[in-house]
Amino acid sequence: MIDLRFTIPFFERGDFPASVSNASQEIILANPWAGRGNSAPFDQPFYLIMDVAIGGTNGWFPDGAGNKPWLNGAINAMQLFAEAQDEWYPSWPQSDEDRAMIVEADIMVFVLFRDYVKMWQLC
Repeated sequence: MIDLRFTIPFFERGDFPASVSNASQEIILANPWAGRGNSAPFDQPFYLIMDVAIGGTNGWFPDGAGNKPWLNGAINAMQLFAEAQDEWYPSWPQSDEDRAMIVEADIMVFVLFRDYVKMWQLC
């Protein structure tokens, strides 16, 4: 279990950059939780989304990084990614167990406190 105390604002803890690029323009990254407590956005009920994602075009993986076979601004980025499967697929583990995101829990429980979030699995 991780015990993470919110002694500084979450946005500060995240060490987010001052700006981000979405492949077409530079965007100032403002703190969306300014004026709220250190635990924001976890100071209200929330959903935890776990995701394994590939082929993004949001700028977090710049064009040319790691031999990425598509361009973020391309209108056919998804097609370019699919067409390059022979290039990237061999780098994936062949065992489903090794390449899958596995969550060994039927029920996860979250308890929100004023200063921290606790998460644990019911067995």
